[in-house]
Parts: sequence; structure tokens; C-alpha cells
Amino acid sequence: GYADWQDRAAGRDVWTAEAFAGWQEKSWRATLQYGHQERREAGPGGGDLSLDFLSAFAVVQVSPRVAVLGRVDRNFDPIPNGETIDYMPFSDQAKSVFGYVGVDVTLAKTVHLIPNVEMTVYGEAKDGSTPGTDLVPRVTLFFTW
Repeated sequence: GYADWQDRAAGRDVWTAEAFAGWQEKSWRATLQYGHQERREAGPGGGDLSLDFLSAFAVVQVSPRVAVLGRVDRNFDPIPNGETIDYMPFSDQAKSVFGYVGVDVTLAKTVHLIPNVEMTVYGEAKDGSTPGTDLVPRVTLFFTW
């Protein structure tokens, strides 16, 4: 579990609570995470926000050098300022489901090549429109030293 409280000026406090569980076996591992955040917005025009998400992640080792991985995030609320996230912008107008699938290929003990695809599907916004689906192919090179 995790909890955090940010004492901000003018009564604009933020508190966060999360629960996390993980399982690991010889050839697979999986996690489940739930988070809730309350944002107090004081002043004229400021509305309080209550945000919730659920995330699941799994990796299956299919051979000594290859693993298949996947992740699904359910954002039960639009992501505030989501369109300003550099690495993966989200519409801030609608709830979303984010999915990620990839293959982790071990090229050397400390070098991994991970081709992957990310997809975000949106629900209906308050104005009745539905933001378009985002599909992003990527290749990640991961290394440690």
C-alpha cells in the first residue's frame, strides 16, 4: 500500500492512496494496482477532482531469451492535463483504456530489444463526442551497466 498527502497553498491539497499486489513464478510474473486521488481546487471556478485507475501487467518467459509482456490500464476518469504528457499524450476529455503489448528479446545479458505497440481507446466525452483511438508502435532498446 501507499499513501501520500500534499499540503498545498490556498487549500488546494492533494491526497493519493494506492494498493499494489504482485505474483512471481519461475516463468511468469504479474501485478495488479489500484489508485485513487483527491484534488482540492479552492477558489472561484475551481472544482474538486476525484480520480481512479486500475492497472494490470504480466510477463511470460517463452524461452531463455524471449518474453512476452502486456499491460492494461483503466482510467475511470479523464486524465487532467493528459494532452501535455510528452511520451504518450492522453485526451483529457474522456475516460480511457490503455493497452500495451510487446516482446522482450534479450540480445546480451544487459541489453534488451523490445518492439511494442501501445493503444488507447476512449469513452464518450461530456460533450457527446468520442476522441479517436491512439495507436503507437515503438521499439525500445533497454540496457544496464
